[in-house]
Amino acid sequence: MSRQTVGPPPPGVIMAWNIVSDEIHHVSEVLGAAMDLSNFEIHLGASRTEAMRSMALRTGADQMSSLAAILVQSERFGTSVALALKEFASSMREERRMIAEENAEKMAVKLVVPMVLCIFPAVIIVTIGPAAINIISTLVVQ
Repeated sequence: MSRQTVGPPPPGVIMAWNIVSDEIHHVSEVLGAAMDLSNFEIHLGASRTEAMRSMALRTGADQMSSLAAILVQSERFGTSVALALKEFASSMREERRMIAEENAEKMAVKLVVPMVLCIFPAVIIVTIGPAAINIISTLVVQ
């Protein structure tokens, strides 16, 4: 049998949501506005679950859907929000790291053509040029 919480969410979660909503405006105006709108929905009487899901639908970001699901599940089952958010942040960091590594591997392949067309001819001219000039001047003088 699962443990479900009844009643309003703890005030600490609501205060944390408000603080993050205010602070996120400095980083992302769009995300801050989405959080403000979900906060407004909660104040108008919508449940936090509905407000989170509608925020995820409005933004269309997969990460927001995951965040909303984590917050809803943590509220529903009475688990620690802090632990859930730490795990979520860790998985998001890992995902971003894997995407960066994948892009770095793709970049090496994409750089082959510019190197062959631009850098290698310049290197060949710089290394062989003086020797070629010496050889030509030696052949012309004789």
